[in-house]
Amino acid sequence: MAILDNEGNLHGSEGNKVHRNVRGKNVVQAKPVHKNQTAPSIKTSIEFGLISNTARTLRIIMENIFNWHDGQMGNRLNGVICNAFKGCESLPVNKRDFHDSELSSLAGLQLNLYSPLPLFLKIRPSVLWGGDGDLTVTLPPLISRQHVISPKSVLSIKSSIQVTLILVNFREDYYQIVAQQEEDIKAKGMNTINWHFDPSIPDGCALLVFMSLQYYVEDAIQGRRNLNGEKLNPVELIGAYQFWKGRMGTESLYRREHLPGYRGNEMLRNSVPA
Repeated sequence: MAILDNEGNLHGSEGNKVHRNVRGKNVVQAKPVHKNQTAPSIKTSIEFGLISNTARTLRIIMENIFNWHDGQMGNRLNGVICNAFKGCESLPVNKRDFHDSELSSLAGLQLNLYSPLPLFLKIRPSVLWGGDGDLTVTLPPLISRQHVISPKSVLSIKSSIQVTLILVNFREDYYQIVAQQEEDIKAKGMNTINWHFDPSIPDGCALLVFMSLQYYVEDAIQGRRNLNGEKLNPVELIGAYQFWKGRMGTESLYRREHLPGYRGNEMLRNSVPA
């Protein structure tokens, strides 16, 4: 019921309308309509929550390892994870997670659009799995001044290319850096660069492969000083692969870390039955 106050303003509800006073003006709004969600809509909303939570977890992992990204990277990551989930046609909505997804959708993700890797490294890497399960990341021959873009500076800036392999297991709640290799770029240029990896991968893990460009200066007192920062941090996810059956190989020197804030397993356990 709407009530008229001493100043002539109506407050409260009247039929399907709501009367309010906002900054001295009478405002009439329609009452919100509450609809009961159907089972399919509940499943869809839970999957959207799972996608968002998965993307947030991966974003924090990338922050922990690569430090700087632009403010919209989380939205881009949310989009590619959503596409990856949609690429899984073998399982219904609300019965699938990151490991069931089409992980090839992640390749090409730029962590920082202020400094996307293809803009600063003018040649493209390739990722190849060998017959015995070893991994090779290859970069074609490069000419430093032509293929590597450095920031303008009075300092003598040098650069290096880094390849990082990260294991993620959402179902067992951990991630781990598998390996990290770095190659300094020589001023005179370089022939084809091959990074070879023989990682040990447990059953059920996903492997994410990143390439990044590092800038630095060197002096006799401080040694090597990294120049990457908020606006200069070229990092790209160049490959993502699911391993239902693991492989034996070189054990990582890095310890396993818990997934930050991941609640996907709980969401799926509490979801509506298919």
